[in-house]
Amino acid sequence: MNPSLPSTAPAIRRGGLSCAIAVGGVALSSWLSWGLGQSQALAFGATYVPMAPLTALSLILLSVGLAFRSRPMSLRALPLIALIAAGAVGLTGVLVLAQHTWDLPSPLEFWLSRTTDTVAGIPLGRMAPSTASLLLAAAAALGLQLAPGTSRRGWQHLAGGLALAVLLTSLVVVLGYASGTPLFYDSRTIPMALTTAVAFCLLGTGLL
Repeated sequence: MNPSLPSTAPAIRRGGLSCAIAVGGVALSSWLSWGLGQSQALAFGATYVPMAPLTALSLILLSVGLAFRSRPMSLRALPLIALIAAGAVGLTGVLVLAQHTWDLPSPLEFWLSRTTDTVAGIPLGRMAPSTASLLLAAAAALGLQLAPGTSRRGWQHLAGGLALAVLLTSLVVVLGYASGTPLFYDSRTIPMALTTAVAFCLLGTGLL
């Protein structure tokens, strides 16, 4: 759903805005569940992990960026705000990937989740490496769609490819949960939560 396309746009923009609202709703519900001490309620299974609070915050930022991208750009501040949101989320993805790669501590995630609990040996409140990768891809797609000088077809094809990768990867995760064989639960890698995968499906759709 590229904002630079001609004005077949109203329906396309409405679709993007609907996806943004849905992503924001899923992420906000997960964020509030942590604040209420009921995070496991949205894990959809006692042996599944819930969406991490840092993931929820990042998805809220991307939903805001997608919503602003899906609005008519009569206000010059909207693309800038969306770019700032994408940049913040992209940086978060890089930092979390670095923490997993070099086994670094994550004080921000501990501060947000306030728990050392585990589910099936998996620490709660930690963002999965796969989640960080998709956040980085989604942030890059949103940034390419909005940044000055990236309106050429090649850049937009790259943005579309990243959005499609987000959609397809998250769909595989959702199908894993649906089949009763969610990915990475039998490994030492933190798995992506079901609600996170659903949110990424919506986000990838909105970015296409």
